Amino acid sequence: MPNYSGSNGHYNGTRPSDERLRTVLHDYALRGLLLREQLLYLEQQERYKISYSTLKQLNRQFEVPTVRKPPPLLTAATYVSKAVSANTAARNGPNTIRQTIVQQDGVLIPRDTVRAIMKDNYSEGAEIWFPGKKVLRPRGHLQLGQGVFQEVHFDGHEKLGAKALRMGSGHGSIGFDIGVKLYERRLSWDSPRDTLIRASPFIFQAHSFSSDLFHWIWPKIIQQAVDSFIRYWNDHKTRKQVNSNLPSGVAPNVIFDFPANYGLKLG
Repeated sequence: MPNYSGSNGHYNGTRPSDERLRTVLHDYALRGLLLREQLLYLEQQERYKISYSTLKQLNRQFEVPTVRKPPPLLTAATYVSKAVSANTAARNGPNTIRQTIVQQDGVLIPRDTVRAIMKDNYSEGAEIWFPGKKVLRPRGHLQLGQGVFQEVHFDGHEKLGAKALRMGSGHGSIGFDIGVKLYERRLSWDSPRDTLIRASPFIFQAHSFSSDLFHWIWPKIIQQAVDSFIRYWNDHKTRKQVNSNLPSGVAPNVIFDFPANYGLKLG
């Protein structure tokens, strides 16, 4: 007998509006969530329970970006070059560069493509961070972990203040940059390297005017960098460690949003 009501006997919740679905599905894709994780978020946050096939259909309907459909190679190289140029210390590898592009430009590029572009055009970076250059870290030996809060580190903001930065008179000039060039802030204490900071395209001597300007600009710069790092860290997938009793191979945000799926519970 035909089912004229369209009901299949299961309550799937109320379908969000097209505008809402487009927003959340694009957000899920840029966060790198797997399909099963997207379904969990739809069910928990949107109260909308659907199948894999329906989700795939919605992703096609709303033209959700996918790493399987990257931009042309020359366009991808432009995005990679932009992200690499901002990485002045050349310490970021392909994964970090790829996620930086996702955060800043909303573009998905395969890791292999990012790696190939970096290898061909910025080989000096690989000489710094390739695995043999790093101190070896133990992998897969966290069987005795006591939980995700086994270690919690805190740090204050005092080291970013005027006293820590030694902004008093006689301590040289402060280099500021708003995104075009990066000047150096040279201080009077002995240090193996100069401190690099961003602010405005001018250099001011250390006096009251530059101090007030610094305090107006500097917190915004720090907050922007902190927010960017928080987004990167909470959405990046950790290395899978099969011998660990702690969650691995998954982004921290997913662990905290669905603790029961990883043997955890809310306190």
